[in-house]
Amino acid sequence: MKKQTYIVLGLFALLSVSACGNTQEIGEPDALIQEVHETAEPDTAVQEVQETAEPDRLVQEVEETAESDTAVQEIQETVEPEEMPRFDLSSYGLQYGQQEEFRRLYEQIRPVEQAEMFEGTWNRTGVASTLGAEIAITEQTEEGFAFEGDFYYFSHSGWIEGTAYFIASNVAIFEYTQDIFEETEDTASEYLVFERTQEGMQVYASASSADLGFGMNVSADGSYVQGEPQYTNATVLEDNFTVDVQEAMQGLLGDDYEDCFKTVVEFGVIISTPAALEDGTKATFYEAFIPTMGGYAFEMLSCENGDIYFSSEVESVGWRTNVPGATDYPPYILMEE
Repeated sequence: MKKQTYIVLGLFALLSVSACGNTQEIGEPDALIQEVHETAEPDTAVQEVQETAEPDRLVQEVEETAESDTAVQEIQETVEPEEMPRFDLSSYGLQYGQQEEFRRLYEQIRPVEQAEMFEGTWNRTGVASTLGAEIAITEQTEEGFAFEGDFYYFSHSGWIEGTAYFIASNVAIFEYTQDIFEETEDTASEYLVFERTQEGMQVYASASSADLGFGMNVSADGSYVQGEPQYTNATVLEDNFTVDVQEAMQGLLGDDYEDCFKTVVEFGVIISTPAALEDGTKATFYEAFIPTMGGYAFEMLSCENGDIYFSSEVESVGWRTNVPGATDYPPYILMEE
């Protein structure tokens, strides 16, 4: 009995030891998992920090890149492209017949990337309306521009078109070539220079009239503006004749007033000279004519007391006066100013 009891107790002890060993083996995986978690948590934290920090870093990198691009752009805008200076024509004698000076300019043709704007309709200003001109400029490129011009000298006119090429940001030049002998290949060149100025545009011509294919005395040179030009004869009628004298002339001439008086004054040449009659009455002596229209001319003595003596080269008008019985001018003398 005792022997069996010892055997049973021995078996129980072995089972207890085995149970303890199994418990340790079962508990070890949990410990390993905990260790893995403890090892992984710092990496996860770093990753989370990195994920949190990455947008800020990207923003910083974008800002740094943008600042760098802005700096480069500012440098490029400041330095590139190089602005071409305005051309100074004061050292050139650009007058009729100075072909060599115009030719020197023409030899300097080159593309200009930032040329000043020439496009538009330009009207000659600072002249009488009968010497008016209009230039239409189109199709401007870095090479130059196309133009078409109409020019007037009273009833004479001229027309020209072509392409002007840049030699500077504010200057372009056109060469006009014509055959001087039909039976040969000899040619002659004339030039128009277009200069952009603070006031508008200045045109210089190497010749006028027939040399550019124009009518007699027609020219292209002068000052031009966009918009309404200022004409020297805009108020010539009012500047020379009071309303009373204008009304008196309408009464004297009737239907011939517009053609034989008003038109001649406004579109022709008028010369006025102070005068005095023998009795001391003050007067003004006028000579007026349209240079290209023979016959459209008159002489006139307008007195301070209202007397008017008028003679027209238009035969149908002839002599007119508001002084009863007067058939000629009264004695008078011209007063030199």
